[in-house]
Amino acid sequence: MPGALPACKRLATGNLYGVAGMLLAFYTNAIAPSSHGSFYELYGIAAAVLGGCSLRGGEGSVIGIILGAASCR
Repeated sequence: MPGALPACKRLATGNLYGVAGMLLAFYTNAIAPSSHGSFYELYGIAAAVLGGCSLRGGEGSVIGIILGAASCR
C-alpha cells in the first residue's frame, strides 16, 4: 500500500499534537482560549535564535534549538 506510510505519519503527528495540547493545558491550569498562546510563539523564536538558528533560515541544528529552549526556562 503506497499511502499507508504517510497516513501513519499523519496519525502519529496528530496524536503528538493532542498530547502537546493537553500538556499545555496542564501547564497553564486553564482551558480558556484567551489564556493560551500568550507570547509562546515569541519564546519559541527566542529559543531557536539562542540555539543558533538564523532568522533568514538555512542555519542551525535541532540540538541547538533544544539547548536554546532549555536556556529559556
